[in-house]
Amino acid sequence: MTNQNIKEKVWSYIKNTGVCMMVTQGLNQEFQARPMHIVQNSYDGTLYFFTKITSPKVSQIKSENSVCLTFNDHQNSNHVTLYGTARMNNDPKLIEKFWNPIIDAWFPEGKDAGTCGLIEVSVEKGEYWDGNENPLEFFYEIIKSNIKDETPDLGENKKFG
Repeated sequence: MTNQNIKEKVWSYIKNTGVCMMVTQGLNQEFQARPMHIVQNSYDGTLYFFTKITSPKVSQIKSENSVCLTFNDHQNSNHVTLYGTARMNNDPKLIEKFWNPIIDAWFPEGKDAGTCGLIEVSVEKGEYWDGNENPLEFFYEIIKSNIKDETPDLGENKKFG
């Protein structure tokens, strides 16, 4: 599978959920996770998230820029974990490009007030699980694996990067 195919497959999973848990490492070495919403309409290996520039996650990213993003689409039994490098991006053109009414609700002072920025995550590696969305197929695989004493086939799992 080519890198482009992997990017397309990853995007097909994460665009449906739109929200991930972003894990950063705090200043005292503790991990912190919080929900974040992706803002773009396509994926080329970089993901963007709006944030207030005074948020603790901004100082965490400046101190330790490695992040983990986890997306879980329980409805379709798809799960993606991405690892990458985060940085703040305050490019007004990108802020304008990704601005929308949902973001506007979180930043009532507006995009030009200087209080919002983008967290840009360059994805370096990851893993996805494409599970069985049909509960009957899931239980069939579990029962079959117990009878045959083998590992159940619960869908595709692939590491990349």
